[in-house]
Amino acid sequence: MAGNDLRHLSRTELVEIIYELKKRDEENRAALDELRARLDDRSLRISEAGSIAEAALRINRVFEAAQAAADQYLDAIRAENAGSAADRLIQAVEKRAAYAEQQAQDAERRAQEAERHADEVERYAEQVIADAQERAQRILEDADREVDEKWEHLRRQAEELLRAHEALSGIAAEEAPAGQNSGEADAGGSDGYVQA
Repeated sequence: MAGNDLRHLSRTELVEIIYELKKRDEENRAALDELRARLDDRSLRISEAGSIAEAALRINRVFEAAQAAADQYLDAIRAENAGSAADRLIQAVEKRAAYAEQQAQDAERRAQEAERHADEVERYAEQVIADAQERAQRILEDADREVDEKWEHLRRQAEELLRAHEALSGIAAEEAPAGQNSGEADAGGSDGYVQA
């Protein structure tokens, strides 16, 4: 709205404009709080993804320990028994060991994928926050600038009204003694102004 247009507005209309600006500012702050809450939720999810990766690494260590124990067991069985039953048992243990190793590799792969996903989510969340903060800052700056402009306009209007009032008071003061000298002090009305 142009500065000249504001001069034609009543005081009530100007107050309503200021009220709407404040209301819009509060809505923007509420939206920013909501975005921060959503970011906190995403941070929790990222933290949980990190926990999954740690769990996968622990599982990997367990499988490595199981593999080492199975290897020791197989060595002991081979040393004690050279028979076919021992060979079948060795084959079964080797199969289980291979399966455990495969599971460990799968767990490690899933952990790496979870870590990559967590990094992507974190980058996205940081971008969302940066965008939201930038937008909120622009909105606040625009609102502050608009409020400052309106206050400046109101101040100028008030100064103009005061100058007009002082000028009218001066005119009234100049006309009042002339009416009193001629005995017509009350002829202009109870407010002391002389009617022309």
